[in-house]
Amino acid sequence: MIFVDGFGEEAFEILDDFPFVKGITTNPTILKKSKKGFMEAIKTLEKLRGIHFVQGSLRNLKWIKAIQQIKSKKFIIKLPWDCKQSSKVAKTILDLGFEFCATAVYKPSQVISAKYSGASFVAVYYNRMVVNNMDPKEIIEFAMEKGLKVLVASLKTPLQVESVLKVGDISVTLPPEVLREFFSVRFPENDLNTFEEDFKL
Repeated sequence: MIFVDGFGEEAFEILDDFPFVKGITTNPTILKKSKKGFMEAIKTLEKLRGIHFVQGSLRNLKWIKAIQQIKSKKFIIKLPWDCKQSSKVAKTILDLGFEFCATAVYKPSQVISAKYSGASFVAVYYNRMVVNNMDPKEIIEFAMEKGLKVLVASLKTPLQVESVLKVGDISVTLPPEVLREFFSVRFPENDLNTFEEDFKL
């Protein structure tokens, strides 16, 4: 599945322009740049098509009470995964009927603890791992072997996107500019224009 990583008009336009994009992913840093809070984002995303990933807090748990009135099938809750504290919050999320995604997953121990805590997804930060001399493909493949769905984020170039998609059946979330560039098609023989000009009803 393909998601757009962001919040605001640019991300919302992606949903209109690319029907195959399944929804929006956010995190507290993205929302801070947009000057929005968790519940403001939820209310906006409820009106948009798709499935959306929103990230909760492990310290301020007031958001858990707030989401009890939300349609659980429209949202997947992201939890930064530290194994111990996150797994306690995850149990509450599952009891409310939400799926959750363990995010900022770098190590096999995080994958294993997320799996046995009931995670549907694990989110791997591709470029962040590369610049820290870690192998993102290794953790992606390990998570897939354990039967988890993988959401790959922190993809900065179309080449990185292409490299990740070759690993297997995984989901990616892309910044609007990377998404538009990756899905722009250049026809070497001007095929599209030729077909359109030759078309007759």
